[in-house]
Amino acid sequence: MFKVFVLEDDTLQFNRIRRTISKEGFDCIRAENSTKALELLESDSFDLGILDVELDEDKRNGFNIAQKIMRKKMMPIVFLTNHYDNIKYLKKANELGVPTEFFMERERLNNAKAFIDTIYKAIEGFQYPITPLQYLAFSNRKIGLKVENGIYQFFGKEEIICLKADGGYTYVYFTNRPKMIITTNIGKIATQIQRTYYNFMKLGQSHLVNLEKIKTLEGRVLKLENDIAITLSEGGEKKLKAANLIIKTS
Repeated sequence: MFKVFVLEDDTLQFNRIRRTISKEGFDCIRAENSTKALELLESDSFDLGILDVELDEDKRNGFNIAQKIMRKKMMPIVFLTNHYDNIKYLKKANELGVPTEFFMERERLNNAKAFIDTIYKAIEGFQYPITPLQYLAFSNRKIGLKVENGIYQFFGKEEIICLKADGGYTYVYFTNRPKMIITTNIGKIATQIQRTYYNFMKLGQSHLVNLEKIKTLEGRVLKLENDIAITLSEGGEKKLKAANLIIKTS
């Protein structure tokens, strides 16, 4: 479950945000003012921040809190505002490192799917700092895949070879069991897995690969364990090579 930090001084607006994203399984933790926000950021960790730009009766605003978050690269940020057309606000968001697509007017909440897709995109695209200690802390965790009717199965990194998107389905290939077909979007699964395991890489729009399961790269054909072969796009090939992995090529 993703934990979301929400800076919102208006209770009605917070409830609106919570209703919109809680159905997707997001856990919302509210800070009703900047003081509470700073306390939460010191005591807890989050996967995403949704920040109100304007805070009534508060010396600080959403930008002040965002500055602290971005300085420490704590989490990706999405801004919500009633003043989407305020060029000064938009410029400030960009200066803080928040892309324009994540500076949104409140009316975007009316389209729940689009809003949730934007949240996933923000999480997936954020570059988290990785230290050896963080790698060790995450290395033994298992990943849960929703197989049907809200039921999850859990697997370790050594069990999964790769995932492949095909139409509206995602195929999961394992080292020691038959492949599994699930209906969850591969982008959402990739976000979850990559937040847990740093040895997985998304290569193009259709493949998520366990780098430890790679055997050879022959041209653009990536060969994995269990005789699984993936034809990479030009972009996927460049991304893989840019990772400076030691891969046997031919």
